Amino acid sequence: MRANLEWRTLKGTRTSDNRDFAGIGMNAHGLLMIITDGSTAGESSGDLPRVLVKEMVDWFAAASPVSTEVLCDFLRDLHRDLAPRFPRGSASYLVVICGVEDCFAAYAGDCSLGIRDADESVSWITAPHTLVNAVKDLPHAEIAKSLDVKLPIQGIYCPDD
Repeated sequence: MRANLEWRTLKGTRTSDNRDFAGIGMNAHGLLMIITDGSTAGESSGDLPRVLVKEMVDWFAAASPVSTEVLCDFLRDLHRDLAPRFPRGSASYLVVICGVEDCFAAYAGDCSLGIRDADESVSWITAPHTLVNAVKDLPHAEIAKSLDVKLPIQGIYCPDD
């Protein structure tokens, strides 16, 4: 399997530390890529995304083939484990798993997945989970301009089927 991966991170202006983390996990069945973005609020919002990345990569390295159901089950279990450890922490995340035959993603918050086009523009595959998007569908560029429209996601989330 060949993959070209690129992610970009910028340290926020509200904290002295960068609360963005990323990781890659591999096993005999595929590849896991995860990015996280810790909230600027909450005393443990820097530790939560770091631990989330480590737990996901470690789990995937030892996992059998992973389906969307298996991923969602693990995310729910991980949330039950991490919520009491980081009661004031919040983080956005994006997990992409590519197997031999397919790829799928799970995400929450404003971490987004896109494909860079030949003209260097980005075709976004996911839309940020923000308060404003619940009311009106805005393009990524508009959301990025305003911190006021972002709604932090508490803990981690995997949609119910």
